[in-house]
Amino acid sequence: MVTLDGHTVLSCEVHIPSYGVWWADVEIDEPEAVSGSVTLALPGLDMVGTVVSGGPWHGRARYRVAGGAGRWGKAIPAKSYTNDAGVKLLTVLRDAAAACGETLDEDTVSGTVGSYYVREAGPASRALALLAPRAWYVGEDGVTRLGARASSTYDGEATRMDEAPELLRLEIAADDLTGLVPGVVVSDGQGQSLEAVDVVHRLAGAKLRTIVWGDVEGGPRASTALQRLIEAVMAHTKYRGVWSYRIVAQSGERLDLQSERVSSGMPDLRAVRVRPGVPGVSADHALGSRVLVAFVNGDPGRPVVVSFEDADSGGFEPDELYLLNGSLKVARDTDPIHAGFLIWDATATAPYWAPLVPATGQPGVYVPVAINPQPPPNPPNPGDPGTPLVGFITDGRDEVLA
Repeated sequence: MVTLDGHTVLSCEVHIPSYGVWWADVEIDEPEAVSGSVTLALPGLDMVGTVVSGGPWHGRARYRVAGGAGRWGKAIPAKSYTNDAGVKLLTVLRDAAAACGETLDEDTVSGTVGSYYVREAGPASRALALLAPRAWYVGEDGVTRLGARASSTYDGEATRMDEAPELLRLEIAADDLTGLVPGVVVSDGQGQSLEAVDVVHRLAGAKLRTIVWGDVEGGPRASTALQRLIEAVMAHTKYRGVWSYRIVAQSGERLDLQSERVSSGMPDLRAVRVRPGVPGVSADHALGSRVLVAFVNGDPGRPVVVSFEDADSGGFEPDELYLLNGSLKVARDTDPIHAGFLIWDATATAPYWAPLVPATGQPGVYVPVAINPQPPPNPPNPGDPGTPLVGFITDGRDEVLA
């Protein structure tokens, strides 16, 4: 059985990359309000993290959990260091961890960064990305460490469900997940092995599956040589595709992104522009949510965000939504017990509060109720100066009656 702080988990998807922060989308079987530090208990694998979003919904509850304190994306101020004997790397990273509230395994940090160092203002994880690029991770115990994950060999008897080592992918059905984390070497039973770079654990109903993404060991020389030849001749091939990334920070309208799968070989990206495909729309995005990134005309210098989470995913709802350059702003209610929206325009003196409440005699149907002030019978002309705009917007799952 899988549990989240003792609550039975109906479904979950846990992503463990070889570097960076692990995260999980979890659904529990009761509408319990869970917050703060939690333990996601999988068979043979306990994951210590923090709830970063979610809440009760329709008799159940959905949450997104990030490894550790879930705060490496927190913005911290700039700070400078100087020491003629050399500024210790531990000093810089210890301060960054303390500033954002994360726990650092200091025994994994050594060396100096020169006699002078300036930590720029921004997400705390930026210090790690600059000083230990692709060489840090939040462990299953919630502690951040530097260096590569420990190497091991999986010797379990789990059934191989989908064997495709030539595609760097192996799916297995394991009753015990002990050791199934990045760094483990898993045999496909056919003479080839994958060293895990990314590991995904999925629970759906009673089925628990593990997908291992990684590098092939002992593959055919001809295949390896052909792959390298193709990569050399078609160097921009990767930039013709669409890649899944995770939002780690937002600055203005630009996003700092981490590749969802380290094994994809795609780098982390900073200050990426957003082109949502709908004119006049922008948002304060939910940190940890996933986006799709494309490169305009296959140009590595022109990455853009072109798509966001689907309605069934944890990061579907942004923190705030702006229409027409901020003339209309929609904010979600932060109370997880019920859904609602604050709606106002740039000229309004007070926002409309539009909570969603159950419709009488209509199970599963919610209706908006506007209070203070009551909305007029007909929406006003948006061009009328000084008149607040009124509208009702659903959370993407409940039907709303106008």
